[in-house]
Amino acid sequence: FARVTNKMRLKKNADPKADQGPLALDGEGLKLETIKVDGKPLSDSEYELRGDKLVFRSAPAAFEVEIATTCEPQKNLAFEGLYR
Repeated sequence: FARVTNKMRLKKNADPKADQGPLALDGEGLKLETIKVDGKPLSDSEYELRGDKLVFRSAPAAFEVEIATTCEPQKNLAFEGLYR
């Protein structure tokens, strides 16, 4: 397996016509290990895993998120993301 850590800055779309629903990130074939927002680990009540999506129950207008996951590149036959 491989452990992958992703750190990124996110900012809500200020366009009033944009979808203002909860922030959801796709993550097919990944196992979530840890998640932090602005350096603070999130509790289970602050996010939800819905199938292959990580959904934030609430998120600031702008923040840094760090997500650590594990995956099995050798089992990825879709040739998306990490594969071998």
